[in-house]
Amino acid sequence: MAINPVTLEVLRHAFDSVAEQMTAALTRASYSTILKEGKDCSSAIYDSQGRLIAEGANVPIHLNCLTPVLQTVLSQFFPPDSFAPGDIVVTNDPYA
Repeated sequence: MAINPVTLEVLRHAFDSVAEQMTAALTRASYSTILKEGKDCSSAIYDSQGRLIAEGANVPIHLNCLTPVLQTVLSQFFPPDSFAPGDIVVTNDPYA
């Protein structure tokens, strides 16, 4: 099925906005000064196969660091075929 380029761009920006809002919610809810002031965190949206859909851009060094973390989580704890609609994975890797 072909997707209209305009629809594709609208969806891309919608997913980017959700990823940015996830990061904003994390920084608002955090007690850590490093997160609140420095915004030293990242958030992203992936599909059930671990493919990146959208990532919030805060600290440039965080860009694309979540993919290897998620690949490890999916391979060791949550095989892609075990996901049901509405399932999510939340992870925190301070070494990524």
